[in-house]
Amino acid sequence: MQISHTISASSETLTMALTIKEKKIVEGYLQPIRKFERQKIGPVIAENLMICATLYCGMADGEIMRQTIIEASKFVLAKFNHLGVNEIKDAFQMAAANEFEDVNMTAYFGQMSIATLGDILDAYTKHRNKTIAKYLELKDKAQKQYDKEVEKEERNNAARQKIKTDIEAAIISIQQGVLFWKEWQDVPIHYAEIAVAEGWVEVSPEFKKRVWDESKELAKRQLIETAKDHSNLLEARKAKQILMQNIESEIISEPAKRIYAKRLIFEYIKQHEL
Repeated sequence: MQISHTISASSETLTMALTIKEKKIVEGYLQPIRKFERQKIGPVIAENLMICATLYCGMADGEIMRQTIIEASKFVLAKFNHLGVNEIKDAFQMAAANEFEDVNMTAYFGQMSIATLGDILDAYTKHRNKTIAKYLELKDKAQKQYDKEVEKEERNNAARQKIKTDIEAAIISIQQGVLFWKEWQDVPIHYAEIAVAEGWVEVSPEFKKRVWDESKELAKRQLIETAKDHSNLLEARKAKQILMQNIESEIISEPAKRIYAKRLIFEYIKQHEL
């Protein structure tokens, strides 16, 4: 039987912050022995234990070894089914490398008892708990970030829906002789870009050019009026600078763009007046 090591896309992203060893631990955590049918996972556990008994304990093949493996498999299923099946070999490998303070492999040389197995897997479990805690912390942070993005997307969708609803309401209102927005200045500035992109407002290039030319002229007039207003010297100075910079060229100022965004929607609504 082949045990899958595939981690979901979200888990894969989380494990990018982990080392190779830590990733293997997380794989085992995500696919523990208890998730599999006993009849199917049992032989796989026995196979792994057989390899460990031979390679790391120096145990010779024979009836004693076979009986030990049978009992050891039952022990793992009962007491260590939180581990991934492939973590068994990792645990023995770490024990052989003296990575566990409370486990001395030389004391078990030539045999593998249930006590041996319990010591090794218990030490490994304590070691892996730190990695699992780290993984769960990363997962929690990722979930919170995901929730924020979902919430933001929901707010954006609600805002976009409001734009569509307002434009539809404005068309109905003007057909009934009532203005939804009394002046073009009342139209929210961000409506035009989204409405045009979504196809809620369809206007010809000629319509856009007319509104744009009118918006530039309005912007120019506003700049001239502001430049003459000495009650706010800072704004007056800014207006004069813009006028001077564009005195020999077509004015494409931010004020013109803002006016255009509002008037595009306003003029589009006016087209539906009966």
